[in-house]
Amino acid sequence: MIMIRGIIVAMAAVALSLPLNAQTRRFVEVSTQYPIISEIEIHNQGISYSSYYPLSIGYSILESYKTNPGINISTGHHFKLPYGIGMKTGAGISWVGFHRSVKVKMPSTYSGISDLVAITGQPIGSMFGMQETPVPGIVRIDPISSTVPWPSENIGKTNILYLIFPVGITYGFLNDKLILSAGISGNLMLWSRQVKNRFESNITVGSRYVEYTDTSSDGLSNFLINTELSASWLLIRKIGVVATYNHGLTPVYDPDLRFAGKSYIRNVSLGIEIGF
Repeated sequence: MIMIRGIIVAMAAVALSLPLNAQTRRFVEVSTQYPIISEIEIHNQGISYSSYYPLSIGYSILESYKTNPGINISTGHHFKLPYGIGMKTGAGISWVGFHRSVKVKMPSTYSGISDLVAITGQPIGSMFGMQETPVPGIVRIDPISSTVPWPSENIGKTNILYLIFPVGITYGFLNDKLILSAGISGNLMLWSRQVKNRFESNITVGSRYVEYTDTSSDGLSNFLINTELSASWLLIRKIGVVATYNHGLTPVYDPDLRFAGKSYIRNVSLGIEIGF
């Protein structure tokens, strides 16, 4: 507890002294970001194909992502201290988009299920009812038959808007023409949109999967923590280019929607920084 209080006091002292002892420069940054989410796979899972089929074991769950370019807009202060050292703080918004696909891979031995087309070692179909909580070690997957149309390929498309709070330590080279920065960033979710599906069956329309849009952020982590590395190069007076690598430390999804494990967002961005 004493150590934590000491760290808090030291951080407060630095924050209060920066405006007094440091040269301050304001900046605005606009960049295009390219998110990266790695494919993950978990093995030896039990699969239940609705209540009509017994539990099968030895399957794998494959979770993959297709990402879309996003945008990052932020503003902040760069406090310059002696000996080339400085500190950057700011706030902004970040737009992230991706398409998650969760599939099941069959084991080497396969008894055969008439409603599914399967090839050893290959995905045999998307998992449906993704809004439901998975049971650890057991995954329920609805069989597809000729009487039930396939769900839309839009299932799993996700867009998220974050409020970001980056802070980092900087070091300048070549009279601050090149500035390197290392720090952390907090991402608070402001809005999200997920395309999901649910199974419906009634006399009027029969059995079908219904696509719907969920904006409740259900299943997504509301706050992410990331490490951040960046480099900026001054092109002309007060205008430069900046490249940033952002590595997520917090999983994108809550435990209820982690089918194959923990997924993390990494971002590579390139943009323009204007100082004033």
